[in-house]
Amino acid sequence: MIVLFVVIVSVLVLMSSPPGRVFWDYAILRLPVIGTIVVYSIIERFTRTLATMLTAGIPISQTFEVAIASAGNIRYRRGLDSVKDRMMTGDGFSAPLDATGLFAPMMIRMIRVGEETGTLDSSLEQIADFLAEEMDYKVRNMIALMEPSLVIAVGGAVGFVAVSVILPMYGLLKQVH
Repeated sequence: MIVLFVVIVSVLVLMSSPPGRVFWDYAILRLPVIGTIVVYSIIERFTRTLATMLTAGIPISQTFEVAIASAGNIRYRRGLDSVKDRMMTGDGFSAPLDATGLFAPMMIRMIRVGEETGTLDSSLEQIADFLAEEMDYKVRNMIALMEPSLVIAVGGAVGFVAVSVILPMYGLLKQVH
């Protein structure tokens, strides 16, 4: 019991340190199903924040800091910081975003079209809406896949408890007879 407590506290302390946080942020993105959901969530938050602020008329140079902070993941923050730096030197938005490798080609094309037509805010909003729908779909599928496993696990636990209670009772009955 003490060993389990020490392990849990050690993991929590490690995850609260900067190197541990970097490790966690990179590791979570590599998980098979959850990683995709996390990526969609990060990009959805970023694009929705950026779209909302651009729609409100705030210049992109000012909105980018807030949008980067909304990403939440260190890998994405670092990539978006490099996008911001390149934007400030006049590289536009879609080319530096493409160079990070963090966004899907379809998203880059939508952002490029929004940049060229002056409808960047609506392009970002469409990306955010699409990602929100995809996230919802993936979460529902993940839950549907987990339900049978959870039923089996709960059934196994109930069976274990039942056997643990009944076997000693049979042992007592044999001793009585």
